[in-house]
Amino acid sequence: SEAGIPNLDILKTATGHPHDEFGIEEGIIQIGAPANIVLINGNPLQDISMLKNIEFIWKKGQIVK
Repeated sequence: SEAGIPNLDILKTATGHPHDEFGIEEGIIQIGAPANIVLINGNPLQDISMLKNIEFIWKKGQIVK
């Protein structure tokens, strides 16, 4: 962000490209599938530092934070 990269591009790189680089399978969204989700309190598109405001983390469908 400080280098002038738009927040949307930062988020795409952080969430969309690791599966390519590390051989991780892409996720699916469907009823009954285990969830890996991070809920953030704020809009990182407006302010990337909002990524620090984590409210909940779900891993394989279970809340871990």
